[in-house]
Amino acid sequence: MSKLQRQEDEMYEVGYMIEILPDCRTCKDYHGQVYGGIELVCAVYPYGYSGDGCPDYQAKKG
Repeated sequence: MSKLQRQEDEMYEVGYMIEILPDCRTCKDYHGQVYGGIELVCAVYPYGYSGDGCPDYQAKKG
């Protein structure tokens, strides 16, 4: 297994461990589609933000 593949696998594992914040679903950057069993959360934090509140949150207009 290549170093790049190991890094990708580790990123996927991290993606499973981070809980999606409720605000994510109302953010303009939210994507929410699943690719290969992994949810792409947003454009800024593909695997979700791991803190208490996302510093890049912007509410969807409309």
